[in-house]
Amino acid sequence: MAQLAETINQMTETLRIFADEVTRVANEVGAEGRLGGQANVPGAAGTWKDLTDSVNTVFRNLTTQVRDIAAVTTAVANGDLSQKVTVDVAGEMLELKNTVNTMVDQLSAFGAEVTRVAREVGRRGRAGRSGAGAGCGGDVEGPDGLRQHGVPQPHRAGAEHRPGDDGGGQRRPVAEGHGGRLG
Repeated sequence: MAQLAETINQMTETLRIFADEVTRVANEVGAEGRLGGQANVPGAAGTWKDLTDSVNTVFRNLTTQVRDIAAVTTAVANGDLSQKVTVDVAGEMLELKNTVNTMVDQLSAFGAEVTRVAREVGRRGRAGRSGAGAGCGGDVEGPDGLRQHGVPQPHRAGAEHRPGDDGGGQRRPVAEGHGGRLG
């Protein structure tokens, strides 16, 4: 009977330690947001060791997944659109991975388009029809053949154009060698 009591007491103590460790790690991860915790059940064997290992695998996988997603979103926040979430995931974490990777792709495409438009504007020195708002000035050739920048456009409603005048009474010829364009 004494031996049976000792075995039951050991089993009860192992169960208590296991429950305390799982609760501790779950609290660290779930309530405190601290990743990387692992349960430690000294002397655990058989089923108790298997359960401890399973709990630790869950927390280790969760930590790896969240840290990979956090690394990519931090890179995006810092302007680096070259990274993707690569960790192996399933279920809702797979949906999150796909959403983050789609976001990175879309931001990258948007950034490339903005860069392309900015370069185009820089080469031509003006925004063109889609970028010019009502009342915006543009390049106009004066009576002496020099291009003048910032002249209200005569085709826009309410704009007056006086040849050789930039609206403030000043002529502004464009620098030589640029053909009247910026950049």
